[in-house]
Amino acid sequence: MKIFEAKSLMFFFFLLSITMLFTQKANCTVSISDITRNGNDYLFVFEDGDGNEKGVSGQLKSNTGSAIGSSFTINTYTLNEQSKPSVASDNTNFLVTWQSAYQDGYASGIYGQFISSNGSKVGSEFRINAYTASDPSVGYNGSNYLTVWDGQDGNYTGIYGQRISAEGTKIGSEFQINTYTQYDQRNPSVTPNSDNFLITWESGWHTGSGQDGDRHGIFGQIVSGDGALIGSELQINTYTIESQLNSCVASNDENYFVVWMSQDQDGNDLGVFGQLISRNGDLVGDEIQINTYTDGIQGEPYVVSNGDNFLVTWLSNGFSQSGIYGQFFDSNGMFLGDEFKISNGSIIVTATDGQNYLVRYDNGWGILNSPEAVPEPSVILLFAFIGIPFLMNTKKHDRN
Repeated sequence: MKIFEAKSLMFFFFLLSITMLFTQKANCTVSISDITRNGNDYLFVFEDGDGNEKGVSGQLKSNTGSAIGSSFTINTYTLNEQSKPSVASDNTNFLVTWQSAYQDGYASGIYGQFISSNGSKVGSEFRINAYTASDPSVGYNGSNYLTVWDGQDGNYTGIYGQRISAEGTKIGSEFQINTYTQYDQRNPSVTPNSDNFLITWESGWHTGSGQDGDRHGIFGQIVSGDGALIGSELQINTYTIESQLNSCVASNDENYFVVWMSQDQDGNDLGVFGQLISRNGDLVGDEIQINTYTDGIQGEPYVVSNGDNFLVTWLSNGFSQSGIYGQFFDSNGMFLGDEFKISNGSIIVTATDGQNYLVRYDNGWGILNSPEAVPEPSVILLFAFIGIPFLMNTKKHDRN
């Protein structure tokens, strides 16, 4: 077996199969697509036409990256627009959630549909929210699903959640997750460990009088598997000047890793930053600047864990560098190797089978020995598998 550094990553179309008790995938804000794995195969969900504006479609993918059957429409109700899908799995079936316009009599609501491992619908489409809601994200902790979204809390928007059993029954009522309610709390992300969930969101206001003292900041709350708030709401970003936006969170069951984009913090427009958080909700170490290249915009970050390490990916748009880039971190938030290029396209979603990583982007893929030699075929909706670096042969960087 070849040992390689992260900066000389290889892309593989063969992945080892490993069953994970809780969903491991990127859960990121305002996504038009999502992907997760049920222990055997991946389900990729995405916005697509359903004959009446946008709808939500799915495509099963095998461990080798090949399509299983054809893509299929997930939403049953097709009037107006169904968008912003999110998906999680109980290791057998999948739960897909999305935002639907005017279906519940309000501007938008959150709906769900269970999908079997062979891609067939299990039961009927069902409504999840009780009041106007948008921007859903869903995770599974080994016992139940938790769907979160933003909706009215009496002062612009707040963060809400609803637990759902693996059998498809709503458990209890929807509940409010944010404690601070002034101005906007929006764009939630949720990830589980084997017991609880961490929900993150952006809180603030465009005039600079937000919760962290300036415009927008990143906040979070741990929620138990029973739906109880654990501890207090926490501020995740340390740097508070201007806005910190678009959080994404993953867990390796020991720690959570939250990433976001921050305005002007890296000295040049937008940069990607992160913070390790213990399973108890304590900040671990200092806030980390993830991108090395700082020219122009580095944004739209994703993070996913294979149960040990973390992979952060983002979109770079600078004068001398553009495309999708990645950076590995170990379980303690230490750099593994250097940042590396994945594709010249635009990042969409990232998932893992517990060993390697699957990155889906819009205009490139390859089985590569060098990340610089990325082919650019004229096709879209393609995937690349990224092998993880072995720790014995990776260069580590100080976090300071």
